[in-house]
Amino acid sequence: MESFRKVIKGWLGKVLLVLFLTPLALVGIEGYFSGGNKADVAKTVNGQEISTKDLEAQTKGLKDQYLKMVNGDESLLNNSFIQNAALDSLVARALLIKQAEKLGISLSDAQIEQMLAQQPSFQENGQFSKALYENYLRSVGTTSAGLIANLRQDHALNMLMGTFTDSALVSKLDLAQIANLQTEQRNLYLASVNLDEYKQNVKVSNQEIADYYNKHQNKFKQVASVDVDYVLLTPAMLPQASTEVSAAELEKAYAAFVDQQKKNAKHDVKHILITTDNRDAQQAEKLANDVYTKIKGGMGFTQAAAQYSEDPSSKANGGTLDYIEGAFGSSFDNAVKSAKNAEITRPVKTQYGYHIIEVHSAVGELPSFEAKKAELTEEVLKSKSANLFADTVNSLNEQVVSNDALDIISSEVKAAKIESAKAVTVATTNAILADPSVKAKIFSDDVKNGDRNVSSSIQLKDGNTVWVKFVNIMQQVYSLWHKPLHV
Repeated sequence: MESFRKVIKGWLGKVLLVLFLTPLALVGIEGYFSGGNKADVAKTVNGQEISTKDLEAQTKGLKDQYLKMVNGDESLLNNSFIQNAALDSLVARALLIKQAEKLGISLSDAQIEQMLAQQPSFQENGQFSKALYENYLRSVGTTSAGLIANLRQDHALNMLMGTFTDSALVSKLDLAQIANLQTEQRNLYLASVNLDEYKQNVKVSNQEIADYYNKHQNKFKQVASVDVDYVLLTPAMLPQASTEVSAAELEKAYAAFVDQQKKNAKHDVKHILITTDNRDAQQAEKLANDVYTKIKGGMGFTQAAAQYSEDPSSKANGGTLDYIEGAFGSSFDNAVKSAKNAEITRPVKTQYGYHIIEVHSAVGELPSFEAKKAELTEEVLKSKSANLFADTVNSLNEQVVSNDALDIISSEVKAAKIESAKAVTVATTNAILADPSVKAKIFSDDVKNGDRNVSSSIQLKDGNTVWVKFVNIMQQVYSLWHKPLHV
């Protein structure tokens, strides 16, 4: 590899960078590749060698983890167990790598080059340094080709394992099924049928049609007409809702209006990212707070981003992001939404590190409370009326359906009357019964099959509500030759 391709400009899909950089962030570029020569082979798995050096490095890593658990008391460790666990993990890794190769899971050269170019260890003044890269290769005793092979192998493994680990809601059965699907093979045979040619060879006699009709006559029944009783309920029939609007109600309505305007506003977002790639979380938080203090003390955000931000795709642009909600998680999004215009937030922690965020919201000048007061009053009154009508419908509906009686409505609401209609057909011109929702109920399969109960509330296109009771149903059966027979 003589040089790297030009790194793509802009905030290049953080999700891809996370996939590439996360393992490096966990252990550091030096710890990620054991590198070196593999003179001694500890074990061979399906033709793939596990070197003694790799085993020693894995054993040391596990040992360091266990030492932290026992506060550094090495006498409490079972070194034999740790070495066996390290070997088992490397064997499992080798098997998974073979599976990834079978499935064709691999990174392209361009992706690997981009990943390496983003590594702080290989950068000087924010740019990839070939000299630093070559120094690293010499220090670990490997070649560029060997390093790339390790990267391709390890990230293929990472993508394969992501199938199992990326969801927190996966059962053991789900994992087993995914594993089976990953390795499953099937022989597939395809056949095609020309439908037009097939249909030409299908012949149906009149007798066969008649036999089918006689066996399935119920399918040819249709509701011809219905005698119904119904009750219409409109908001005008109810006692008028309170026309008084309190100051608290208006203030609440205005606050909701302001919140909605802010929510709909476009946010121009900048950030300075301090990662935990080369430091622990406490050190990252301290550095982020120090940078925040400097900005509050007069340092320009653009200058601070160029000097301190570890997001290489935005630091050169003063920290400007192509902000996509959800990209950095809910903590970041909440900070953006709650920030005032041109406000610089205190460091916000996400899975990527600590962010100092500057938000510019294009809300524009909002009308004052007094300017909106009349409109808000009308909206509150309309809401009260709608709520009263909805509550009344819900209360009446429960009683009507449970008692199968329409007179409950007329007894509760004096202006509501029971109306009757005879021989209602699909061509009815009755303004209420011709409503599509009402006709769908009247001529439904439930009614055809004998439903005589009062309907639940049906909302009309104009917002009013109606209940329908089926009194008598006249059905017709279409004869074999489409002549209707009344039954």
